[in-house]
Amino acid sequence: MQEVFANAVREGKARVVRALLADPRVDPAANDNAAIRRASALGHAEVVRALLADPHVDPAAVNNYAIREASTFCHAGVVRALLADPRVNPAADTNYAIRMASAWGHAEVVRALLADPRVDPAAKNNEAIQEASYYGRAEVVRALLADARVDPAADNNAAIQRASRRGHAEVVRALLADARVDPAADNNAAIQRASRRGHAEVVRALLADPRVDPRVAIRESTPACARIIASDARGGIEQYYDLFETYHPDIARDYRARLCQCYALAWVATQECSWIDAVEPVVKRLKKLLL
Repeated sequence: MQEVFANAVREGKARVVRALLADPRVDPAANDNAAIRRASALGHAEVVRALLADPHVDPAAVNNYAIREASTFCHAGVVRALLADPRVNPAADTNYAIRMASAWGHAEVVRALLADPRVDPAAKNNEAIQEASYYGRAEVVRALLADARVDPAADNNAAIQRASRRGHAEVVRALLADARVDPAADNNAAIQRASRRGHAEVVRALLADPRVDPRVAIRESTPACARIIASDARGGIEQYYDLFETYHPDIARDYRARLCQCYALAWVATQECSWIDAVEPVVKRLKKLLL
């Protein structure tokens, strides 16, 4: 009978589980409460609720395994059912549940856990938002940022640096919207890492913040990102031509030629003559600028 019960739990057959719970030959707490642990890990919310109604079942068994697994595998219904039981500790194992849910991007689970005052989303030096940022879980990042206990600038602004390194532009923009985040931390590590790996969208997002200094990113930047930096007023080709010429000579020549064309067109526009009549002086001016 115990094996039949175990199979019903594993297959999520709640009606069968309830019927078997009335049989004295069935022990729902056998093997360290394996039934509720398995049902939680598999996401069988109705089975979990049936088991929670049995006084023999301990939903906190094995260091609150049930809620830890339900959170990891994004079983929001199970998580809510377990949170309603005062025996369950959602902060077990240094708030493992919210840390794992954040890393895996389970926003619904994260919000359910954040609603429980026992949960600390800043546990382990704000690992939740750091991991969510690293893996590009934008919705989770926004949920965590809405909680005052979370520090998005923890560990020398690791969240935005990790998101930038991995190219998660949406996460970077969410973090930039929080005044506590410093995108220029650690010698502008965020834009350096994004530029080095060719994350153009992230570079653009970071350049939109006046605190960021793009000059430090020129040296190891990919050509695509170097072109974006070259057009920026703070680290652009006009001010730092020597840097671009040293590390990106092709880009430097290309941008210098474009600038010369712009200067030439502006010069012609100020003359009281046609373009044809101005060709020779324009060519001379271009040659001078290109030297």
